[in-house]
Amino acid sequence: MILIRRNNRGLLKPAIWASTAFIVIAAASIIYFLSGIQDANNRLDSLPEREGKKKLSISDLRELAKKGNTLSFKDFSGFSGVDVSSNWDYHIMLYGVEGGYRLIVRTDGEKIDEARLERISDSGGNGIDIRYDDVDEFIRNNPSSEAMRDLS
Repeated sequence: MILIRRNNRGLLKPAIWASTAFIVIAAASIIYFLSGIQDANNRLDSLPEREGKKKLSISDLRELAKKGNTLSFKDFSGFSGVDVSSNWDYHIMLYGVEGGYRLIVRTDGEKIDEARLERISDSGGNGIDIRYDDVDEFIRNNPSSEAMRDLS
């Protein structure tokens, strides 16, 4: 049995109140941030078309992949993407791709260092570089949750 010390007036000591408040705030923060992960994925999947730019389609992705090592940042100029980098000299561009996928392009503004295709539902780091790997094979082997809904 745990004994809780009270002060002379029968109230709990301030350290217990502070500990309880900390636990409640920590739990609320964890719930808030974890619920935001799905919201971020949903926002990515519904990226708006901006200034005449469009969301990447699977056929657009295939055309970009055909360029291989000659793929450049200028090739993405017609597509709607978001720069999620905190560096002015280096860009990490996030593009929504139809069907529940995302394309993450890392570039200095000219040369592409990586063009990684991933399922939105996966954590980062899983996927293929479209310059070197087969886009259709990746999609076949990694159907998105959106594709799975369409099948059922």
